[in-house]
Amino acid sequence: MSSLFGNRTALSADDARAKAAQIKQEVEQQLALAPNDEACLMRCTDRFLEAFNLISAKYVQRVQRERESSSGAALLQ
Repeated sequence: MSSLFGNRTALSADDARAKAAQIKQEVEQQLALAPNDEACLMRCTDRFLEAFNLISAKYVQRVQRERESSSGAALLQ
């Protein structure tokens, strides 16, 4: 069968599935992180979460402090 891309024959459904699976596997291998990169990403994620938790806790403390001080001020009026 002739096509725009040269002389190619049509693939059977099974061949097409096998080729698609092969391409998918090759792409997954290319996208996989090296062990060092994966460890670095995990450390970075851990540091981000620690910072997020610290900032969140400080923010909650500040809001509570402000709420307490504003409710105390309202009582004095």
